[in-house]
Amino acid sequence: MKDNVIDQIANIDQIVHHPARLMIILLLSRHESLDYLELMEITSLTSGNITTHLAKLAAGGYIRIKKSFKGKKPHTRLVLTEAGRFAYSKWAHAIALALPETALQQIVSRRISMAAEPKPIALGYYDFYQMESQCLTGLPEHLLRGFYRPPVQTPSCM
Repeated sequence: MKDNVIDQIANIDQIVHHPARLMIILLLSRHESLDYLELMEITSLTSGNITTHLAKLAAGGYIRIKKSFKGKKPHTRLVLTEAGRFAYSKWAHAIALALPETALQQIVSRRISMAAEPKPIALGYYDFYQMESQCLTGLPEHLLRGFYRPPVQTPSCM
């Protein structure tokens, strides 16, 4: 009998799981929309490479590409669709199930220590990339915010 976790990992959406497309979805999930040139600069992908990945994401219904003109110059704006948000959430859930228990404990410990610091926003991917030497990197955003595990309560001594 196959384990449910194994089934979920085996069925991870390959459109989302590709590193370049995952970067794009991650960035779009943290912003209402992004300009094509901004996205290209942040990801360091070449024009041809990013165009190919954007086409695959758009074909899957994960992003919407809005083309317009600013004056006489073309302007491309990218937005993550609800289907894209759902696919990203599903991907994060599958990855969270595959994390070792020690990684989950480190996340919980970090959330408890962050509760004492005056920081009004929840941790996300970008925070972990900023603190790479102190924390694990690339952890699912929803796990950090308590969507898949109960939120960590602040100890009464804090």
